[in-house]
Amino acid sequence: MIKIIKYQVLIAILILYAHLPLMAAPDDDKGESYKAQQMLEYYKSIDKQLIFYGKIVDSNNNPVANANVSVQIENSSGVKTIVVNSNTDGAFEILNEIGNGILINDINCSGYEFKRNKSVRRSFNNGSYVPDKNNPFIYIVRKKEAATLVLKGDLKWLIDPNISYYEVDLVELESGRPGYLKDNNTRARTDVKIKTVMAAEKNAFVVIFDGKDSNSGIMEINSLLYVPPETGYQKTLSLEIPIGETITKHIYIKGRNGGIYSRMDTTLSADANGVIISANVFTNPNGLRNVDFDVDLYAQYIKQRFDEDRQRNIDRELRKLELYKKVQ
Repeated sequence: MIKIIKYQVLIAILILYAHLPLMAAPDDDKGESYKAQQMLEYYKSIDKQLIFYGKIVDSNNNPVANANVSVQIENSSGVKTIVVNSNTDGAFEILNEIGNGILINDINCSGYEFKRNKSVRRSFNNGSYVPDKNNPFIYIVRKKEAATLVLKGDLKWLIDPNISYYEVDLVELESGRPGYLKDNNTRARTDVKIKTVMAAEKNAFVVIFDGKDSNSGIMEINSLLYVPPETGYQKTLSLEIPIGETITKHIYIKGRNGGIYSRMDTTLSADANGVIISANVFTNPNGLRNVDFDVDLYAQYIKQRFDEDRQRNIDRELRKLELYKKVQ
């Protein structure tokens, strides 16, 4: 029994000794400085030489050369960003950096697009990754379609079941109740009508998309496409949303007798009042099936529209002045 007590006392002394530096540190600014210094020493202790091997390929598994890979290096001094390039085999490597973790922040390459999402691993800490030059970590970039004008906009409103339908213009990217487009925008026209009806027996709403032209139509596909199908469209599309639930759909629309093609990345949420629709819309206004958004061409289009509207307003004011002169 005495031996056991002595053993317990010895353990208590050892624990007290282990915590003695922390207890000795004063509870003031010096104490905070001491803690910060301890933390810094800890991070320095886990800083190691970072080694990482990666490879950039397209969706067909072809290597992508000359891609700029932006990498964040985390170390005891903070975070720094470096850029490495992929070689002719699409490979890139990180060899001469010291730290405790890396983040593949972005990949840029002319004609390609890198989608950052949760399914793609981009963060690696010491010990969580075993570098192998013969088995690099693969990153897939999408080859973009040829640059063309694609209009982009966001639509969001509550689809009230008491309203007969809502009009949507996929070029002007406006929506509203019947007559809204005609009354508020002389350039607008109805490309698709959207309404919702209650399915009481299923405790759900049904949202109905109705194409306007005979040579137009709508379809829903699970995949995100940058080139919508040429055929297979139907006059109407019905989607059922149980009350209290949310669904996400990619909806493709061929409108204006084939004069436009659109993709609506759509979220529909149903509650007791109706269905809230939230959609990112991409429309090619020139009859091409390419809906791959190009920000530079879109910026040029917006500037041109702004200049045209400004000139139209100037001309209208000048005509008013001429009329004023005549009545004087």
